[in-house]
Amino acid sequence: MKLPAGTDKAVHFIEYGILAILFLRGLSYDHKRLSRWLVLAAILTGAAVGYMDEIYQGQVAGRDSSYFDLAADIAGVLTGSLLYAAKRKRYAGRDRDR
Repeated sequence: MKLPAGTDKAVHFIEYGILAILFLRGLSYDHKRLSRWLVLAAILTGAAVGYMDEIYQGQVAGRDSSYFDLAADIAGVLTGSLLYAAKRKRYAGRDRDR
C-alpha cells in the first residue's frame, strides 16, 4: 500500500509514540510512581530502536533510510513518553487525595 506523499513522517511519529507508551506501561507495571529513570530509559531505547530501524531500512532493496524519518521517530518517542508520564502523574495525584 502506497501512502500519500508526506504522510510517512506522521506514521513514524504515531508508531514510535505508541511504542514509547507501551514500553513505559510495561516498565512501570509494578510501580505506583513513574520514575524519571524509566522515562529516560524509554526515550533512549525508543530512539535506539528508531536508529537501528533506519540502518536496517538502508540495507533493504526498495527502502531508503532518512534522517527525517529518524527525527519523526524520536519526536514520537519523546511525545509518547511525556504524555504517558503526565497522565500517570495526574492520576497518581487523584489516588493520593482519596
